[in-house]
Amino acid sequence: MKKVVLIAFSLFLVLKSGYNQELISEGNKWNNLIYKYSSFTIDNESLIVGNDTIIGESTYNKILRYINGRTDEISKIGNLRTTIDKKVFFRPDTASNDYLIYDFNVKKNDTLTVYGITGFNDESYLSQIDFCVNEIDSVSLSNSYYTRFHLSSIEADMNTDTWIDGIGNTNGFLHYDAGLVGGNGYKLLCFSDNDMLVYQNADFSSCDYLTSTNSIDHLDAITIYPNPLLDKSVISITNLNDSRLYRLIIFNTNGELIFESQFRNSYTLLRQDFNAGVYMIKITDGAMNIWTSKLSIK
Repeated sequence: MKKVVLIAFSLFLVLKSGYNQELISEGNKWNNLIYKYSSFTIDNESLIVGNDTIIGESTYNKILRYINGRTDEISKIGNLRTTIDKKVFFRPDTASNDYLIYDFNVKKNDTLTVYGITGFNDESYLSQIDFCVNEIDSVSLSNSYYTRFHLSSIEADMNTDTWIDGIGNTNGFLHYDAGLVGGNGYKLLCFSDNDMLVYQNADFSSCDYLTSTNSIDHLDAITIYPNPLLDKSVISITNLNDSRLYRLIIFNTNGELIFESQFRNSYTLLRQDFNAGVYMIKITDGAMNIWTSKLSIK
């Protein structure tokens, strides 16, 4: 009887694991955090799998992109296709070739060459990187087991990536840890399979960076005086590093970006620049520290 139960349970795990193989399916969505180190700005990138299309003799799915919740500015950036041997290829709209971005059929100690989008600020490039597969294990997500691959760059051991079969790179779907000095950094915030949340980055509370509270938040460190804002209010941070440039982001309760600016010591908000209401304040610096607070405007 114990063997029957054990076998049945094993079959259940296998069946559940099989769920994660459909990486490229219409409606799948990834939210990536893009940290632009040289300008101290952070973007929330959304990537969505669109309908299928035929190019040559192969079937692809369109890949759509928008930034910071601006769905009215959604655009197609390329096409994705998968193969029976669990390889994933990306064809940018600006290219006529396919580029390997994932191979979920690799074994431990294998080496492989893949591509990903890296860049500096708003300039992006499709770049090549050579990986070595260090370890392969599994991780439980949403009551399913997913195969996980731990990779390191052959050229720079300090640059490591983690792939999850059926989800992608935890350093951002379509991206990787390039380790470029002054270049952009990437993190996967979440992955959803047709509106069903499958993966949530444990450092963040939601798929939207602007409305998320993450583990490196410094709560109660922002001083806003006076609050509520009547005429003007001054924003400052406890233990401020005067040598850093800080980015101030203000958005409303709907998550819409209302205002952004940069400052070094403190920033003065003027009542004339805002409508009455409650706003979320978020401040970031070049060390990926994040401060959050709320502002009331009468």
